[in-house]
Amino acid sequence: MSYKFSLTKIFAAGIVLAATAVSSMSAFAYDYIGKGTVTGGVVNIRSAATTESEVVGTGVKGTDYSVISQENGWAKIETTDGIVGYMNLGYFSVSVGNMMTATITGSAVNVREGAGTEYSVIGTSYKGQSFPVLGRENGWYKISFNDISGFVSGEYVSLDGVVSQAVSRGQQIVNSAKQHLGKAYVYGASGPNAFDCSGFTSYIYKQFGYSLNRTASGQYSNGVAVSRENLQPGDLVMFTYRGMYGIGHVGIYMGDGKMVHAGNSSTGVVISDVFSGYYGARYVGARRIV
Repeated sequence: MSYKFSLTKIFAAGIVLAATAVSSMSAFAYDYIGKGTVTGGVVNIRSAATTESEVVGTGVKGTDYSVISQENGWAKIETTDGIVGYMNLGYFSVSVGNMMTATITGSAVNVREGAGTEYSVIGTSYKGQSFPVLGRENGWYKISFNDISGFVSGEYVSLDGVVSQAVSRGQQIVNSAKQHLGKAYVYGASGPNAFDCSGFTSYIYKQFGYSLNRTASGQYSNGVAVSRENLQPGDLVMFTYRGMYGIGHVGIYMGDGKMVHAGNSSTGVVISDVFSGYYGARYVGARRIV
């Protein structure tokens, strides 16, 4: 039995895909479900899937972007500059040929209404069948199944399709953080035009669906501890404040011993060395959120 993917039917059904990032997603190799093309002249990229949300960029006709998910008539995309936002599907076309597909590897796999075994079974998929991937949530893939949407466990699928542009979620977080270089440091501020150190990390992670504690010391209890030798882009790096005990400063690790952070009122959001100079002497540890 074969299944044909109808974007028109799916969009008309008002599918709401879960684009919220969760920690388990770091176990997957890919971050995109496909690619799409701007069909309008100049189209706004917004911070959320509504026309009332903040404009974070624009795309011009003919430009291709990587698609993270589709959500209620919007596509969540990432630009080559690392901007993550939403484009209205009235002005942005997601091609069937550019979609990632999930091939069933289990002998008979339940397709459920939601991302978990507690949800009702709406059908059964069989080994070797392939379905377009619409999004991911908590270790489950949302697929087009008999022209409706359903979820299958990631344990029982393999992925094919658009993977060449895939980057880690941590690198996406770094790319997003770098978009704010040069913005002001203001104590107590949490964006989008000014930040203190923990306000900056909280703001960036919130764009990807992660909720962090508000203070630097509070963020030291978020996620899991990671050693200096195993740091990856996107990890939080922590420091004492002016030689005092406890956590007083936090940044986002970029790789190669660098971090992007809201430094102070003189520097604003800036890139600094983690293990040498001022911060090297005050380094305490790191936390992995993704």
